[in-house]
Amino acid sequence: MLLGSRNNKVKNEIYTGDRNWFNTMFNPDMSSQISEDTAIKTSEVFTCIKVLADDIAKYPISVKRKEKNKLTTESTHPVHIILNKQPNPHMTPFVWKRLMIFQMMLYGNAYNVIMRNSRGEVSELLPLNPLTTSKQYDTDKQKYMYFTTINGKSYLLDTDDVLHFLELSFDGHVGLSPIEVIRENLATNIGGNKHQSKFYQKSAIPRGILKSAEIVNPENKRKLREAWYEVNNDEDVAIVDGGLDFTTISVPQKDAQFIESMKFNKLQIAGIYKVPPHKIGELDRATFSNIEQQSLQYVINTILPIVTNFEQECNIKLLNIVDETSNRYCKFNLEAELRGDSESRAKMYETMQRIGAYDINTILELEDMALLEDELGNMRFGNLNLVPLEIMKEYQLSKARGKSDKGGDTKDAKE
Repeated sequence: MLLGSRNNKVKNEIYTGDRNWFNTMFNPDMSSQISEDTAIKTSEVFTCIKVLADDIAKYPISVKRKEKNKLTTESTHPVHIILNKQPNPHMTPFVWKRLMIFQMMLYGNAYNVIMRNSRGEVSELLPLNPLTTSKQYDTDKQKYMYFTTINGKSYLLDTDDVLHFLELSFDGHVGLSPIEVIRENLATNIGGNKHQSKFYQKSAIPRGILKSAEIVNPENKRKLREAWYEVNNDEDVAIVDGGLDFTTISVPQKDAQFIESMKFNKLQIAGIYKVPPHKIGELDRATFSNIEQQSLQYVINTILPIVTNFEQECNIKLLNIVDETSNRYCKFNLEAELRGDSESRAKMYETMQRIGAYDINTILELEDMALLEDELGNMRFGNLNLVPLEIMKEYQLSKARGKSDKGGDTKDAKE
């Protein structure tokens, strides 16, 4: 696989000296020490990226062809086979799509070398290391080119040979890493996590003061402390000998809104990735109804822009001129997420069939059910009460004349 080594990259580590937690949390220099490597190790970033990567990777992407009034899936097309069976010898489609989203959401860019056979058809999609790949303007060729390093060797690649998915960008050529935006929030949360870790790292014994009515010399204090740890270490209930009194010392973390500030930063990070709170385990204000609505908005506002980005890049780089003139295009199938619950789907299908938009086989196909083999399955039905606007006036006048003629016949019959 075309993934370069990352061992030569200088890593920025978080300072772990004797500085107190408060200065560590709010030290302005700490944000500059946050890199993609340290960011992915935080639970907030890892959870957001994993949610997005898993959700998008599960959607199938197909090559469709629209011909007149017929829409078909080109299952034998080379691009369809690559995207649905095996993008390269090392990855399944799910793993490949998840890797693309992971690199996009962490580094802002995901690159692939497009390998083609002798007929010019796509045969493999080989991921490149985003840390050793860049898009730059070549003054000699007077166009943009991709520069990459693979196993210590440098390569120059044409833009048509690189499948490039990018995040939000300043220039439209290189994506911006979301980590650049959330450095300050990550620095605060990493500092807070270190504080909590240090607070509890000495075990779950009560923290406090042992009081004695008598004066205790330094040697006895040392022996008393050792005996205390030996007897009460990792125990929920402390045993106090006669003459000693134990008083706990409480740390007013809640009064300082420590937990609330940590939660606020977590929600801010999720907001930058456009991941709803319930997706990262924040259920404080969650109800069944608003989770269902949030899930639908998540698909429309978060997932749909990303898959549109994927589709358009695949259309431009993977499909050729013949495919374009034949109305072929790449399409993610998000129907399962957008169609809602069974009751809502039943109402939608009923409406679409009543106006003649869906036939029975279309509904069965959307529900992944066996199709009807007779002509009834492809027959469309309509509502007799609906007429085209162009003939509505004529239709109403003919109805009125029909009633008038019927009334005249009745009168003549009576006479």
